[in-house]
Amino acid sequence: KESFDVPQKGADDVCGAGDTFIASLTYEYLRTKDMNKAIKFAIIAASTTIEYLGTHAPTLEELNAKRTIYL
Repeated sequence: KESFDVPQKGADDVCGAGDTFIASLTYEYLRTKDMNKAIKFAIIAASTTIEYLGTHAPTLEELNAKRTIYL
């Protein structure tokens, strides 16, 4: 059983965070075939989504910039 660190931050709005998590998990897993990398990427994506009011779909450019910080 493995655990994953999640950035601690206040949530402005959680709308879309679950959808973003599942979509980015699927994307990264299909790209890498590595579930651990996919989970970490999905955590970054969902935590980015909650930084905004309303539904926010992070771009790959935005996530790739954060990937270097968190992964």
